[in-house]
Amino acid sequence: MDTTALTLPPLIPFNKGGTWGFCNPEREIVIPCQYDEAHFFRQSLAIVRSGVAYSDWHFGMISTTGEVVIPLEYSCLEPFSEGLAKMRTFGKTLYGFLDTSGNTRIHANFETVYSFSEGLAFAQKPLHRRVQEAGFIDTEGVMQLPLTPFTNVQSFNSGFREGIAILEHQVARGSYFSYLLRNGQILTNKQPGVIGVHVRMDWLVRADAFQNGLALVLDEFAGYSIISRLGEVVVNFQHEYKFIGEFQNDCAKVRNGAAYGFIDWAGNEIIPCMIDFHSIGDFHDGLAAFQETENGKFGFVDKQLNTVIPCFFDGVEDFAEGLACVRRQGAYGFINTDGEEVIPCKYDYASGFGNYEAGFALVRKEGRKFYIDKNGVEFVA
Repeated sequence: MDTTALTLPPLIPFNKGGTWGFCNPEREIVIPCQYDEAHFFRQSLAIVRSGVAYSDWHFGMISTTGEVVIPLEYSCLEPFSEGLAKMRTFGKTLYGFLDTSGNTRIHANFETVYSFSEGLAFAQKPLHRRVQEAGFIDTEGVMQLPLTPFTNVQSFNSGFREGIAILEHQVARGSYFSYLLRNGQILTNKQPGVIGVHVRMDWLVRADAFQNGLALVLDEFAGYSIISRLGEVVVNFQHEYKFIGEFQNDCAKVRNGAAYGFIDWAGNEIIPCMIDFHSIGDFHDGLAAFQETENGKFGFVDKQLNTVIPCFFDGVEDFAEGLACVRRQGAYGFINTDGEEVIPCKYDYASGFGNYEAGFALVRKEGRKFYIDKNGVEFVA
């Protein structure tokens, strides 16, 4: 696969002798390697870390010239989201937020906070006299949507998305979920789109994030449904499927008995429940990983269930940016959609492309972590 035309970022984290700095696309050091960890730049700032032992980790941020903009004095520091970065000062237990100049915008008053999304962030104050205040704060730290007695927000969708957030309610027999609207109201099923179907929107066993105005939910009694942002039941599967996975690339894996298939947002089986593989993944770049038998090797099929890449690998990840991470004989490498091993299986560990920065994968070899690009160029010395 020819990736020479890819545009690389001007500064790339570089590992030299176990310490991190930044180089240009030609692997020339631009910012000296003096940190124990370095992240890719976001909004002209990069998170860096000093300290090897976890108990001594100190995070800060530097500019593209290497100037320390935010001192390395935080035990937790996350990338900026909507101009604010979650932080916790070293030695302290509570969280707050910094602005892009490194000034404290929201004081560290929260036991739990998530990043900002659509102008709000979930925050939870420490327990005080058996009361724990929780809700969504604005960018000035003012509580706009108090949620007591609701206890948490589901971690995979920590903020608002398409104007709706997912709430997790913890009770004696487990957790249940509901949707919170920007006006502070809980989404209810006022206009069911399927006659005779009643889905308890305020008591869901599962509530997925909305995608283009639709979401998959699971009601304990009504089974799986697809709902709209108005709370309408668009498709009701009742108990037709034993399992429905999350929608990926506008299709979701379903299981009926022991056989798998795939549905679209309209509830149509775009691949009938006839797949009898031991396991099959979601489709990415038109291919899905599969394993024919429990202890068998992995390969990839297309949406017509043709085997495009034979079962040759001990482990695989989904395709991302045209490449998939594979494991063979204990070593990791990458293949393209034709099954060609474009980056040899020679690493002790590898993540998929795009998990950290578009066009890069994090790998480990001989105890050292570093990044590689799609050509297999290693940013390490």
